[in-house]
Order: sequence, then C-alpha cells, then structure tokens
Amino acid sequence: MNNFLRYPFLKLALLSLLIQSAFSYADTITVGKGIGIVWSGLPYSYTETHDLDWLWMDPKYGMVAISDIVSRCMSSSQLTNIGGYQAYKIAHGIGIIPIASVSATYWRKNDNDKPTTMSGHIGIPETQVTTSAGETIGSSAGYAWCVPPSNKDSSMSGFFAKTERTASINGYWAIVADGTQTSDDINVKPMYFGSYTVGGMSGDIHQQIFPSDIVFRVNNLHCNVDTPALIDFGSVSGNLRTGAQLAEVKKHFNVQCFQDSDRISTNLNVQFRASSGLYQGNKSRLALQEGGGYITGEIGNGVTGSGQCTADSGVSFDNTQLKIGQIADSDTSRVIQNEITWRLCSGGKDLPFGDVHAATEVLVTFN
Repeated sequence: MNNFLRYPFLKLALLSLLIQSAFSYADTITVGKGIGIVWSGLPYSYTETHDLDWLWMDPKYGMVAISDIVSRCMSSSQLTNIGGYQAYKIAHGIGIIPIASVSATYWRKNDNDKPTTMSGHIGIPETQVTTSAGETIGSSAGYAWCVPPSNKDSSMSGFFAKTERTASINGYWAIVADGTQTSDDINVKPMYFGSYTVGGMSGDIHQQIFPSDIVFRVNNLHCNVDTPALIDFGSVSGNLRTGAQLAEVKKHFNVQCFQDSDRISTNLNVQFRASSGLYQGNKSRLALQEGGGYITGEIGNGVTGSGQCTADSGVSFDNTQLKIGQIADSDTSRVIQNEITWRLCSGGKDLPFGDVHAATEVLVTFN
C-alpha cells in the first residue's frame, strides 16, 4: 500500500556561484579568483591510542588540536579573518582552514572510572565538541583549533584517572580567499594533528596532516555554476520498496569559466560534497536529513553514469572530481552547457512521511 508524502523541496546548498580550484600536477595546487572557499581537498584520517605523561590537564595542551607546532597548540594570533573564515594566512588574501571531524576517549577522575568521550569539529563549521560529561567545549582561550578535555580555565593536577587516551581525526583542507589574492606561488608550512600532554613529546600524539611539499599557485581563472539552487520534487506518493524512484527532476547545469591573463590550459571538473551525509556510506547517494531515503544525480553527456535509484554510477557526493570539459590557454572564456537529473529514492520501510530535506555543496575545479 502506498502512502501520500509531501516533499516540498530538496535544497541543494551551492556554496557559492563563484567557486573554483585546481590541481595542476602532483605537488602544486592552482587556486583561481573568488571569495570564500575556493578549493578543498588533501583528505586525512588518523587514529592513535597513547599514554599521557602526566595526569594533569592544561588548556594549552589540547586533547584534540590542529597546529603548525608539533608539540602544542598554536596561538589564536595565527588565525585571521579571510573571506569570512578564521583561517591560517598563507599569503595576502588567502588562507587554509581544516574541515575536520574529531573525537577522543579519556578517563577523568570522579566519573566512576568510566571513559569520557568527546566528538565534534575543528575549523569549518566551527571548533567545538560535546562530551559525555555534559560539556560543550570550544577552543582554549588564546589558542587556535585547540580543544581541551574540559572547560576548566586553568591547569589541574590529577585531572585524569588513567593515562591512556585515544584521539581521532577525519577530514580535509579548504583554501579560503577574500578576493584580493594576486598571482603568486606559495609554500605552506606543514600542519599537524595533535593530542598533547603536559609532560611533553614522549606522551604526545602528533601526525602530519598537511604535506610539506605542497605549493599553491594563485591564478586568475574563475568559474561559476548556473543551475537552480533549490529543487522542488512536489507532492509524491510513498513507496516502501527499497530503491524505488519517487520523483525525478531535470535541470540545466551550465559552467562558465573566464581567464583574462596568465592563461592556462586545464580540464574543468565539478566536485560535490554531501552536506546532509551519504546514505549508508554509498558515495552516489545523498542522504535525506530525516533518514530513510536518498537523492541521486546524473549529469548528461557522459559526465557520470546512470543516476537511477538502484545504480551506483551517478554523481559522487564525496568530493570526487567529475570532468565536464576543458579550457585552453588561448581561451579567455568557456561555457559548458549540460543537464542534471535529480532523483528522489526510497530507502524502504524507514521512508519518512512529511517534509524532507537534503543538501550538497558543489565546487568547480580544474587540473
């Protein structure tokens, strides 16, 4: 038996209509014009269990942190507002910022000897975690991207009940700009994920998560996406059969790119990132925020494979580059016209009733 469902819209939250980035070769990343996030990539994932040197807590030694210093958190003065983000400045008008999920497990005294867990984010969307002890913790005062194990504002001896702790990070980097960047080649210091200890290096967890050999090339190539940012599937009939297509919407998906000097030849790509998550970990299925269903995408002209609800070959929502065309160094502009098909799909018996939402971000990239 089918039930009547109302899906008023699928919100496709395009980060901006002027977003672009590029890879030119293995150790150089070319960044074009734009404001806000102009590139994302260089994924990292790391987990380590290690003993603390001491049972003390000090806010400047983060339980989870990202720093340009291998042994402790860096000062908040290392960050500056660039394009609306608190970023690590690497050149005039341009900076880097992590988009990282972090977690940790550790033992505090007076917690019935049960481990405390924390989980949250560093960088985008914000540096903040919540803990099983009921605390919401931001970065330590005076320090950047540095989350202590507690909101206590001073060091405490005997804070931990046991020395063992586990810290994890998973994410990638973003380049942000304020629009004033100029052509240049930029070398960037390595960055580290850390879980630090008052006792020093022998008790630290530290792992390099930003490579030492990356050069950013600032270029004037810039692109924009012309496609509706709000998709309305309307009212559809529910179907509790897993993988059933509930609705289909076709929209134009055009990309326009411009370069007025320092012109380059490059492939043009698009990357999608699932703001509302991947459905059951499948990179081709954008999860509904309410669960129980998903969205697929299919870009025409062979850019992707089938975006049918039962296929796994449509748009990848995991930042995979999808080539849509090319621009030559003889071109001052390039327009690529295409079509994208969005499909609303049933997840089976858990399909929700009522309004549902999903969101993705899109970048134009080049390599």
